[in-house]
Amino acid sequence: MKITFANQDLPKSGAAIVYALAGRKLSASAAQLDKQLAGALTRAMANSRFKGDKGQTLEVLAPGKSDLTRVLLLGMGAAKDITDLMIENAAASAVKRLNSSGENEATLIVDSLAAGRDTGADAARSAFGALLESYRFDK
Repeated sequence: MKITFANQDLPKSGAAIVYALAGRKLSASAAQLDKQLAGALTRAMANSRFKGDKGQTLEVLAPGKSDLTRVLLLGMGAAKDITDLMIENAAASAVKRLNSSGENEATLIVDSLAAGRDTGADAARSAFGALLESYRFDK
């Protein structure tokens, strides 16, 4: 897996991976993406058991007018409880989920999830978790 870091706008194609906090609270980028998708993420959360709790995921196939293939919401629980290990595990679960779906392009949008968290460090932790999950020993 090739991992790169970039400042960019919301993805235009492939899968988008964004965060949600407990109580179905979307991260800033997730809320922006929800607006772009005419509320598709909010509707999907309302019609599912996804509440943004730690370890939950919700895969939403992108609606008709979007060039995205899908959006994967990663539940992080309460902002005050987020740890480095949770960030790594969330990215790893996203890689696992998308690999099994046949997805070949994905963008993880790392937001500031809680006051005092370093977004750059969270991006590095996400890359580390994704890299660990993508490792394969094939002999």
